[in-house]
Formats: sequence, structure tokens, C-alpha cells
Amino acid sequence: MSNISKNIDSGSSRSVTPGSYKIKSIKLFTHTGDDFLIQNVVTKLIITESIYSNTLMCKLSVRDTTNMIENLPLIGQERIEIQLEHKPLSSKTQIAKIELEFYVTEYPLYGRSNEKHIQSFSFSGISKHAYISRFKKISRAVDGLTSDGISNIVSSDLGSSSFVMNNPPISKFKGTINTQTPLDAIEWLRKKTYDDNKAPYYFFQTLNGDVNLSSHTELVEQPVYYNYYSTRGFNHVPNTEEDYLERKQRILEITSDLRLGKIFQAIDGAYASENFYLDVGTKTFTSTEFSYSGKTIEGKKNTPPEPPARVGLDPVNSLGRKSSISSNFLIDNAPINENYQSHHEYVSTNAFAFGDTEKNYNEMKKESGGITKAYVENLESITHDLKLFGDYELNAGKVIDINLPRATEPDIQGGIDKHLSGKYLITSSIHTFENGEYFTQVKVKRDSFTINL
Repeated sequence: MSNISKNIDSGSSRSVTPGSYKIKSIKLFTHTGDDFLIQNVVTKLIITESIYSNTLMCKLSVRDTTNMIENLPLIGQERIEIQLEHKPLSSKTQIAKIELEFYVTEYPLYGRSNEKHIQSFSFSGISKHAYISRFKKISRAVDGLTSDGISNIVSSDLGSSSFVMNNPPISKFKGTINTQTPLDAIEWLRKKTYDDNKAPYYFFQTLNGDVNLSSHTELVEQPVYYNYYSTRGFNHVPNTEEDYLERKQRILEITSDLRLGKIFQAIDGAYASENFYLDVGTKTFTSTEFSYSGKTIEGKKNTPPEPPARVGLDPVNSLGRKSSISSNFLIDNAPINENYQSHHEYVSTNAFAFGDTEKNYNEMKKESGGITKAYVENLESITHDLKLFGDYELNAGKVIDINLPRATEPDIQGGIDKHLSGKYLITSSIHTFENGEYFTQVKVKRDSFTINL
């Protein structure tokens, strides 16, 4: 891989197009600590980030004519340091840099070329904190905010100083982390972490190296990072700042799994559910009904004829701000958000486990009442896969605005498709550097509609 990609101005060393980059170095460290610059033999570099992943992942493809595997040698105990740089065309824009470290986890592909003395192979790696986690087990008491437990594990057990949390949760409990890896323990705590809206949290790493704990509410309410358009042709003179910005906001490809069908989300508890709780301490059985767009009713013991407590989710706290289901479509004479038997949850609780004032792990699940799970499932309302020009700041967890034209003849009815366009949350970003070009493939999702039903 060339150190400098295509479309770099030779005079100013600045990028003529957004998909340009400069490799400062790709350094491989062997098990002995010796380091080797390998960017000249790397043919492809992929870095993946996702709000559902607690680590960045990288994959490098190598074209080797120096017998690296034997001469270094490569034994599966290597690490990689990657330094990339991007100088935008405008001198007013700050230079973007990436400095990342990965520990090699596997060498999944190997092959020989028909040409003599050439071999190709690929290897994959994960971030240091994720690698360390697989070699540790922890077990300890937890008392207080779940975020405090997560922060403590990241700093004390994984040795990372890059933990970022801007919106602390309200979820707290007293209990014990059973024996498991640090990242498994974080996931155990994350599942019961929620904010004032009972919205869930995501634990993920972004391209700048930060390890984030961010709430669903925080992510959907953040400002739009950038606006992107699906159009054809270019209107500005090449190699100008106007042309650079026009290319940056261009959707190059879109291939979508819209996921508009409601049955799978309904089965997973997106629109309605019954949540049953058996308190082994007081020998009482209670339940809550979750209804998308439903009203919240004070909890009652489930002893007939009193109805179960009901909790709801307000679409106002979402990207599209409008409901994604219609009340006109009936199932057994009831709208989809009143078919509570579509999803059941059963939880055992104990009111006497830690006294009257402290919650245990399952009590927290009772408190969220199916709402936290519904937030996650509703994020599957509409999904797009977009190919964009490369951008170091196009990260998982950011919100973008996409604009898709109506599928009609322009002379008949032009403009933007209001149903498919609008704000979306980036759930994953795949940064690909190959053949001197850099593109970012993003998966974007939305948890609601922008049109009135």
C-alpha cells in the first residue's frame, strides 16, 4: 500500500477529495518487541466500529515477497500500531489523525500466487483492552450506579484511560458480579443500565480510540454530524473546495434492508409485551403491560379484577419523532401495541434480598418494565447501508441526515422522499483503505417515522 493515496495535491500535500489519506506508518511488533514498518506490503486495511461492539476491529491484507512469516517470524503474538493522517483541501480545516493499537487475534487467510516467490495472507486484530479481557476473570461486589461499576472495570481491570460518559444513568443496585471476564461483566452491567427515560446504554469504541458509554437518548438527541444526498453528477470545478464539499456529502451507493415488517419486532417486544414478576420474598405475583405509545399507569398487584400496571414509550424521544405503527391495522380486533402476548418476560425478584431501600439486579429489570428492550428493538424500524467517501469522524454513534429523491420522473413530482429521508443513527462504520482510496461503509438505523400515519 502506498504511503500516500490518490488525489493528494503534490504541492500542499492536502487532499483533493474526501477519500484521500496519508499513511504515517503501519508498524508490526513481533513477540520479541522488534518492530517492522509494513505499510509497503499491506494491500488493504479495514477498521470496523459498531455501537454493538466493545472494541474496534482491524483486518490487514498483505502481499509478501520477503518471506515474512518465517523470517520475523509470525507466531500469533504480534501487535500493530497504525498512524494515518488526512489534510482537508481547505487550510482552515484541522488536520485529522488516527493513532491506534491492535493485538493480533488470528491469521484467517493464506495463499500462494501463480507468480514465483509471492505469498498473500491476512490477519485480524482487536484493541488492547479487549485482548487483555480474554485473559482475566473478575468477581466482586457492586453497590451504586451501574456506570461506576463499568468505569471501574475499564480503568482498573483493562488499564484504559479513554473511558467517556457524558450522560450518567439513574440505574443503581447492590449485588455481586459472578466470575467472568471484565468485558462480559461490563455487558452484564450494561444490560441493566438506563437513563431517566428508561432508555438503554451502548458500550462501544470509536475510531479516535475512546471507549464510550452512551445512552440511546443522548445519541438520538445529538446534533446532526452531516447531511448526505443521493444525486448524480457534479456541479463544481474539480480540485476546488466547493467540489471537495460536494463529494463529501455525496451518497455513492445505497443498498438497504428496510426492515419495515412489524412481526419480527413485535415478537421481540418492540410494540407490546407482558412482563411477569414473582417475588419470592413476599410471595406475590405482579405484572406490567408495555404498550408502544401507551400511557403510564400506577403499578398494582395483579389480583383480579385489578388490571396490571402499564408503561409506555413516547415516540417524541426518537429520531423521527413520529410513531412507526398504525392504529388502523388490527390483529384480533386490537392494534399491534395492544397485543401484549406477542412478547413475554418472566423475572424472579426478592424484596427482602437487601432490605427495603436497595435494589438487586432483577429488581432493576422490573423497574424498566419492558421499555428498555423496546428502545433497542424499535431501532430496527428502517435500515440503510450507505457507501460514502472516507471520513475519520464518520463514527458509530453519530447522527446523520440523509436525503433520498422520490422515485418519480423529475418533471412529474421531484423533491425528497420524506418517508425514507431524515435523521438516522450510525450503528456501524467500516473504514476501508485500498488501492489508494478510502471509503466508509455505514449502517444507519431509525427508531421511528417522520411522516404522520
